[in-house]
Amino acid sequence: MKDKLEYLKTIETGIVVDAMDGLHLQGWMNEDIQPLDPASRIVGPAFTGQYHHVADPAATTYSSYDVIDMCEPGAVLIFAGSVGERSTGGYNIATAKFKRLAGIITDGMTRDVNEIIATSFPLFCGGLRIYAPSNNLKLTDVNVPVDCGGRLVRPGDIIVADRDGVVVIPIERLDDVIRQCKYVQACEAEMQEILAGARPVSDVKHIMKKKKQLASQ
Repeated sequence: MKDKLEYLKTIETGIVVDAMDGLHLQGWMNEDIQPLDPASRIVGPAFTGQYHHVADPAATTYSSYDVIDMCEPGAVLIFAGSVGERSTGGYNIATAKFKRLAGIITDGMTRDVNEIIATSFPLFCGGLRIYAPSNNLKLTDVNVPVDCGGRLVRPGDIIVADRDGVVVIPIERLDDVIRQCKYVQACEAEMQEILAGARPVSDVKHIMKKKKQLASQ
């Protein structure tokens, strides 16, 4: 697994999306989820936390710090269900960095922007909100399938994120996606040769069509 993750760290999400498209897989979150720092990159397995508005004060809930503490180093923490609310800030981001998480992706909002960027810890979120979340917004479920950014994320799915967006690779298709990524990369290398050689547009069109084909097994 380590070698696969290291490979994914070397490529952009555009390569992954083109590869998944060739495999008829849709794995990208919507454009509401953006990196706080455009230079941020994330690769790693998902660990999830689900927010709900909870009326019962006796219900079992977790703090964001509880969930961060449950994560293994290298995990990508996904917070879902906090759209329009603030789910992160400087302190829990600093805690996540201390725990050596790969990053946090949330459909909620954040604050303490300068403080977070200064940590170099990757945070992808749904915007900025300076004031506190609703009192009854609570983390109710941990490491369950969640919907974040319009995309199903299951514990262990592989997350790849950069300034272009966030991609979710189903863990059972990881080998297929990596194989197709390498094929797409080879096609793009051909494309660069064509463009550098000022060859006909028909050659460009041929490579664009070829890139959508499946890699050989």
